[in-house]
Amino acid sequence: MKRLLLQLILASVLFLTAFFMANFAFAELPIPNAPVHGENAVKVLQIATVYDDFDDANINSTLWDIDNPAGIFSQSGGLLNADGPPNLTYADLRSKYIFRGDVEFVLDYRDFQSTATIFTESCPQIWLQVEHSSGNFIYIFRGLCTGGHTFASNGKMNDLSLGGVWSSASSGSGLLKISRTGSTITTYYNEGTGWVAHGTFTGVFTGDVIVQIAVYTGDNGTFHVSSDWITYEGQLIKARWPEVYDSVLGESKENDIKVLRSFRDKVLVKKPDGERYVRQLYRDSFEVALILLLNPELRVLTAEVLEPLLPRIQSVIKGEEMILYETEIEKIKALLDDFAEEATPQLRGLIWQVKRDLDRERFLKQFGIILEK
Repeated sequence: MKRLLLQLILASVLFLTAFFMANFAFAELPIPNAPVHGENAVKVLQIATVYDDFDDANINSTLWDIDNPAGIFSQSGGLLNADGPPNLTYADLRSKYIFRGDVEFVLDYRDFQSTATIFTESCPQIWLQVEHSSGNFIYIFRGLCTGGHTFASNGKMNDLSLGGVWSSASSGSGLLKISRTGSTITTYYNEGTGWVAHGTFTGVFTGDVIVQIAVYTGDNGTFHVSSDWITYEGQLIKARWPEVYDSVLGESKENDIKVLRSFRDKVLVKKPDGERYVRQLYRDSFEVALILLLNPELRVLTAEVLEPLLPRIQSVIKGEEMILYETEIEKIKALLDDFAEEATPQLRGLIWQVKRDLDRERFLKQFGIILEK
């Protein structure tokens, strides 16, 4: 679940553990609790809690992991906006909070526009998605596809499509909703005349989920859509890395976290390979934390691998070399293999990269790590 050690320490053995912890040693976040407010494109028919009202000058990085490399997302005038060109471009916001049990999410969208005429890659769209740490997910989107303006609902369970549901859309503004009760998830849309049930998926994931807002700008033409708010009903859980620190680092966590952060900031990100690993690990932080929390034995193994390395990591921070023995490398690889058994395909790919780099003496040496066989 989220690949812990961190690749470079991760790359350096701390790989999964140390690295992730270095990157995610953050304080607990405040829980959003603002009431629904404002003039909405469509009236919300039930009381809910606003997760984000998009009123800040910038996208709230306390609430979201932001993947917006081309800058198509922006925030102004109390709205989250997405615009294209550029074409052939995706962007998404993934909640940093986790939701448990029966949950419901509603996303406002407005002024959906697209002049696309080519649909080879995908439909220009805005979508709402719930995602489980296993990589399973369910979504509903509002888009423009070959047959015209449309709603579509689908998902994946164990890498298998659940079977898409399609309906025509007639308005550029409305609401998207995903509701989970037990092991059943239902998607809905509302164009101002009430909720319409769209897709119903039974026997799906019941564990903790995150919520995602994403857009695709289309293969060609112009694209625009805005959102005023996203709400949730259900149990919201605070960021979970503090729990991981407690269980893995114990009483020494404050000092250990400082060491790991220093290693990240003074050593890892100073090199292109290290910066790349940092970026990838941030992407997978939710999964890694959840894997650790759900696997007590893995937490113990992580602590056993990490403990003897911390004093030597401090030497690297001071500009000295750190010797890493082949027996330690093998323990790190074994730990990564244990993580891989619980990981999604994306995380397993990252673990494979780390294991490969742990065998490359030149790769390790750039971070002050000397491999001794």
